[in-house]
Amino acid sequence: MNLRAMISMPLVFLSIFLLYFSTKKEEGSPSIRKIATLGMYGAMAIALGIYESFLPDLFLPGMKLGLPNVIILLLMAYVGFKEALVVDIIRVLLVSLLRGTFLSMGGFMSLAGASASFLVMWLVLFLSKRKLTVYFASILGAVCHCVAQLWVGYLYIGNPAIFLYLPWMALLALGTGFLSAALVRLLSRIPWFAKKSQNIDASHKVGETEK
Repeated sequence: MNLRAMISMPLVFLSIFLLYFSTKKEEGSPSIRKIATLGMYGAMAIALGIYESFLPDLFLPGMKLGLPNVIILLLMAYVGFKEALVVDIIRVLLVSLLRGTFLSMGGFMSLAGASASFLVMWLVLFLSKRKLTVYFASILGAVCHCVAQLWVGYLYIGNPAIFLYLPWMALLALGTGFLSAALVRLLSRIPWFAKKSQNIDASHKVGETEK
């Protein structure tokens, strides 16, 4: 068994555990509908991450559109922070594994960027009780994503000149962050996505009623 297979198996079980934990009701019975719905969102985030890896960079090395972040922000803004976190963790781990960047510089840059972006978007939406728009959260998250990636790159390379990319990356992040938020608002208005989000909310209410 090669190293990638040895790493992938624990990650698969970790993903299953995280998905179960995020859908676990107070009385200990998971909602099958919620598991299926979050699994669908997770699959879309992973598929977008793989698809995006084949797209050309946006003017700068490693600069991408951030398509998987659309799914994460959609969950965070309209479903719940815990669900968004679980899907984001699964997405980062499995995409980096499938792309062969796990435990490499690229993998750690992806993890750092996703973590910083999620934390900032969560703080913006949580502290404002979702009163601030997803546009503000998405743009700020995109900028922090770039900062975190450059910091990991600096730790690997040891050359501070890498931060010369920051102004240009931040400028591009304004555009990608705005685009992600616009897609989130568009998807939230599509009846199919709205119904799936309501399925997760309904499982929360059932758990509270049965408690």
